[in-house]
Amino acid sequence: MVDDMTKAIPNELKIVKDVFSHGKDHADYDSKLDRRMAIISFHNSIELFVRYAIISEKCPEKILYGEFKPKLDKLVEVLKDRPISNYPKILELNGLRNDIYHKYRIPSKDEVDEFYVITKLFLEECIKIMFDLDFDNISSFNLENVNNPFVKDTYTEAEKFFAEKDYESSASCFQKTFKEQWNSIYGHPINISKISKFDSQKNPILKDIEDIFNNLADDVNKGFKTIQNIIVKKKHLYFKKQIESVYHNYRSEKVDLKDLIKIKKIVEEFISETDDYISEEHLQKRIDDYRQMQHYKQMRLRMKIKTEVA
Repeated sequence: MVDDMTKAIPNELKIVKDVFSHGKDHADYDSKLDRRMAIISFHNSIELFVRYAIISEKCPEKILYGEFKPKLDKLVEVLKDRPISNYPKILELNGLRNDIYHKYRIPSKDEVDEFYVITKLFLEECIKIMFDLDFDNISSFNLENVNNPFVKDTYTEAEKFFAEKDYESSASCFQKTFKEQWNSIYGHPINISKISKFDSQKNPILKDIEDIFNNLADDVNKGFKTIQNIIVKKKHLYFKKQIESVYHNYRSEKVDLKDLIKIKKIVEEFISETDDYISEEHLQKRIDDYRQMQHYKQMRLRMKIKTEVA
């Protein structure tokens, strides 16, 4: 697990993980449409992986871009004596996906749950065998894609402390990264260390978030309002879970490597999940406040120098 943090993860595997996670989100929502989208996403994540895994094996284009089964069989050939788990079930998933496209079939919740497990197991095993990476540790987080300069700065500082094995300082910087992202979304600074109960009725910050989400839902056309409310509520709970996780992992003064890796993963996931929610107004205010603070610091420094010279 620790070694994965220092390995370069191919972008193709990040995309595979994103597509799989997208399917998991649909599976959680559990409407008829979402169940169909979940199965399609699970299948797509497998097909994307298989294509990437066999592309370097001088695979003919008619296989690479053709039917699913020949691609899967080519992967079996590449893996040689390491058999693929649930091979028949993977083909069954392919058939179900085709039925969804061509016969308008709606999968059951049990089918979605089953193929979630099968897909995850397949990707975990194959990625471990072929790339020596843990599937759970693959993150699509890319610092270059982050627009918030304060998130970039604090994250970079956290990485520097991590490399120096100063885990407490690194955890502290990751916590600042989390807070900066939060502030750029909601315009509220948040003191994670003081949060003990995550109840929107008792916590004014979370109450404000709930109001924001309710306002978002009101802007949605009437026909989609129910679906939007479900999605918004799940995002709300998701954010609360992230805050709770970061808080509970950073309660003690001593942070070990395992805790730090978990904090890092949570922060990266939070940033990736919430990047579209950043408010330009809140971010600009944060930038203006920072510039003003730097201006005051320079003024105080000049005054101090003048006093010392005098």
